[in-house]
Amino acid sequence: MFLQIDDAIRRNGELFEADLSESFEQQLFNGREIVFAEPVSIHCSYSYDGKVLSIDGFVHTVLKSRCARCDKLFDETFQVPYSEKFVNTRFASDYQDEECYTFSGNMIDLRESVLNCIFLSLPIVSLCREDCKGLCPVCGCDLNVETCNCNPDR
Repeated sequence: MFLQIDDAIRRNGELFEADLSESFEQQLFNGREIVFAEPVSIHCSYSYDGKVLSIDGFVHTVLKSRCARCDKLFDETFQVPYSEKFVNTRFASDYQDEECYTFSGNMIDLRESVLNCIFLSLPIVSLCREDCKGLCPVCGCDLNVETCNCNPDR
């Protein structure tokens, strides 16, 4: 996922927009499998001040998730804000105390920063729907589909 920044470098301070999209392979994050059902897309605006390229926008994708209550696979729409700074490697020493990525040249690879944004924004649990009833703790039937006669207090 590459952002071409020629115009931003030539015209410091001017705001530009971009729409990028890329298919990502399955990822592993903290023991959790992240499976992408759709390409990851980013809509963003960016500007360069002569040292730092600032990017702000939104990352959007659909993840294959497993419901924490009923254990069914479902497609989970995922959209999060994206805001990153990329400092030109010539000035990296001036920004050592700040959280930013570095770049050189006229193209920036956003892949690592986009994946980090997704990983850090993942929900702790995913639900197929807010009112999911889950599984019966006794017989294991899906309570969204059927009613059982179990006494869960046994």
